[in-house]
Amino acid sequence: MKQLTAHLHIKTIILFICCVTLFTLPSCNNGVTYAEQLKREKELINNYIKRNNIHVVSTAPSSDTAWDENEYINPSGNMYFNLSKAGIGTDSVKNGDVVLVRFKSYTLGENPDSILNWSTVHYANPPEFTLGNSMEACEAWHIAISYMKKMDSEAYVIVPSKMGFTSSTANPYWGVLDDEGSTTPRLYHLQLKFVK
Repeated sequence: MKQLTAHLHIKTIILFICCVTLFTLPSCNNGVTYAEQLKREKELINNYIKRNNIHVVSTAPSSDTAWDENEYINPSGNMYFNLSKAGIGTDSVKNGDVVLVRFKSYTLGENPDSILNWSTVHYANPPEFTLGNSMEACEAWHIAISYMKKMDSEAYVIVPSKMGFTSSTANPYWGVLDDEGSTTPRLYHLQLKFVK
């Protein structure tokens, strides 16, 4: 009889926790569905593009010279890319190379939040990952670096949440991980270095 009572008590506690969880979840996002969050994200990206007079071109200019600051390509999904500095040297980054990226990260609102991991003063050890290994960095960074190619090249990348960082694609100390359910688009200013 004691076992049955204890078992019922445990079931009651579990049921209570489930009910509390169900009633508090809708209040966390104020009833906004994920589809509505994605729509809002797209609006943030479109508003940022409009505010900054960004022109999206269909063909990527040469990676040998910097592009016009308002000239972006849309290589995949809702990601946008601009090569702001062509870089130096004749060697190009390839899949399998170790990539070191200094970056600045901004949200796309009119008053953006930022994360600064740029110089050795701010961040001594930049993120390091293997180009082509999708488990080591977000999809958008891999695509961006394939256009950057040369040492010390720099780029601006508008990244929707689905192409950004998750718990499986970033070390927490990089400071780029949003909550898994987040639909926060980001602007990254990247600077490339690589090791052959």
